[in-house]
This record gives sequence, C-alpha cells and structure tokens, in this order.
Amino acid sequence: MRIWRATKTCIRKSFVLSGRASRVENWWFLLGPGLLLFLAGIFDLLLFGNEAKMLILSVVFGIVTYFATFTAGWRRLQDIGLHGSFSFLPLLTCALGISVGAIIGVTLGQAGPILAGIMMISGPLLLLYWTLSLSKPETNKYGPNPLEVPS
Repeated sequence: MRIWRATKTCIRKSFVLSGRASRVENWWFLLGPGLLLFLAGIFDLLLFGNEAKMLILSVVFGIVTYFATFTAGWRRLQDIGLHGSFSFLPLLTCALGISVGAIIGVTLGQAGPILAGIMMISGPLLLLYWTLSLSKPETNKYGPNPLEVPS
C-alpha cells in the first residue's frame, strides 16, 4: 500500500470504527498527513510571517484529519486483536501521572515528578508498541485480515 492510497482509504473511513487497518496502512497514513501538515506550517509562515498568532492552514488541516487519524489508530488496534478503546490509554496514564505526581510530590518530594513522568510516558509507549506489532493473520472478531481482503 502506498502513501496516497493509504491516505485516501483512511480519509474515506474517517468515521468508521469497525474493521481493521493494517500496520502498513496506518503508518503510511500517519506519514502522508504528517508531511502535508509540515507543508501547511511552512505555507502559514510564508503567508502570515513569524508574527502569526495562529497557524491557520495547519489548524484547519489538523481538524480535517483528526477523525481520520483517530479512527485509523482505533482500527489498527483492532487489527492486532485489541479493542479500539485502548486508544485512550495515553490520556488515562497522563491523568494518573499528574494525579500521582501531585499527591506523592507533596509527601515524597523528588520521587513524585519521577514517578509521574514514568506513568505519563508508559501509555504512549505501550500504544506505540501495539501499533508496531504484526497483524493477526487470521480473521478476528473485528473482521478479516486487511492484507488479504481486496480494498
């Protein structure tokens, strides 16, 4: 799957949480809009200068691709056999890290921020590991293997 095909597929499925997204589709899709977002930032700076309070093109592009990015990640987790709601794990670990850091920071001093940092980074690292994992080759409860199904 090439970068623009993956981007087109994920944009078309912007509001689809069912099914599966292969590892290749997910990463090509993240690269495609990532490059376009970078270019939008450059255009923002060229058009509006360094004094721009808001990078207008970048914000608009980010809003347009937000749902496609979220649902592609959701379907990617389902591809490895996990429920897509594990996409919220980084939010949970960050909230817990902030809470624990605040509570423990008061009583233990320096250990609070260290423990909070470890907790906050654990969720995103686990999510990254899952998205890098190989697809389940067989059909799972979320659908057939996307690499074996014609798109």
